[in-house]
Amino acid sequence: LKCPSSLRALQGNGFASASLRTRAAMRPSRQGAALCARGLLLGFVALLTLLWGNVPSCRALRPHPRLNRAPPPPQSTFRCGDRVTAKCPIMITNNGRGYLNEGAGIGPEVRNGQFGDMPKKYRDTEEELEAEIAALEKIIEGGSEGTVVGIIDAGEWMNRPRHWKGKRRPGVMVSWDDAELPIDVVEEVDLDVSDRSMADELIAQRKSAQAEKRSSWKST
Repeated sequence: LKCPSSLRALQGNGFASASLRTRAAMRPSRQGAALCARGLLLGFVALLTLLWGNVPSCRALRPHPRLNRAPPPPQSTFRCGDRVTAKCPIMITNNGRGYLNEGAGIGPEVRNGQFGDMPKKYRDTEEELEAEIAALEKIIEGGSEGTVVGIIDAGEWMNRPRHWKGKRRPGVMVSWDDAELPIDVVEEVDLDVSDRSMADELIAQRKSAQAEKRSSWKST
């Protein structure tokens, strides 16, 4: 068959062309190979999905839904009983009346025209109220000292002073030593801690009270 004359004879007879057509028919087409590879890939993905949902070890690899949640709001570093000092001048809430709006309560209006426990005619007029507000202190001077009497957590952002904006953050409620200054809620960055002995005593008292309650419960 290697002889050229014999090859020419076979080509003339059509034997070579028939063998080539047979080989071409036996080879798979590109489209068929692509479909086969795609099917294998889909089967592998289905197998992985089945194992991922049923095998406990694979479940442990899945991210926990809590990991996708927002981080908890920041906690305050101050404690009730801490002695604090204002770093800088601080604006007083409610036009000088403080966080609790001291001196501005009028009570609910009732049907007989009175406001709370006091009739309306005995209340200050609008001009007198404006004069009173104008006479109030509007700024807490830097260096003023006070005691922490409460903490407003970042989770209670709806109870913040009205002029606070931005991200949620805790607030420190301070009772100032100056009797002319009302109780107000202050930013943590505006305060310096000068003494924490009172806070430590309060924590120790609370723990001892809780221990006494537990011991009384166990005895009963």
